[in-house]
Amino acid sequence: MEERDRRIILTEDRQIDAVARLVAAFAAIVTPRAIVFCDDEADEALLAKIADRSTAYIPREHMPMLMMSNWRRDYLTGLQHLALNLMITECC
Repeated sequence: MEERDRRIILTEDRQIDAVARLVAAFAAIVTPRAIVFCDDEADEALLAKIADRSTAYIPREHMPMLMMSNWRRDYLTGLQHLALNLMITECC
């Protein structure tokens, strides 16, 4: 099975609305600058739909930026950063 075959696709309006409500809740409670979606599960068109629907619940000026990122790359980069930091601080 290919990686892309496991992709979760939000196509129904009620699914997009549910994610839009989560975005609005995060924006109201945490006030993040951005909300990052895994690029395996979202694309630019979907993020645009979510952002558009989210404005029904919060004003556009309070909307966090919705962006995509590669989860695996981000995870490995974080591990590398932690390991290097540990090596540097433990050796001296």
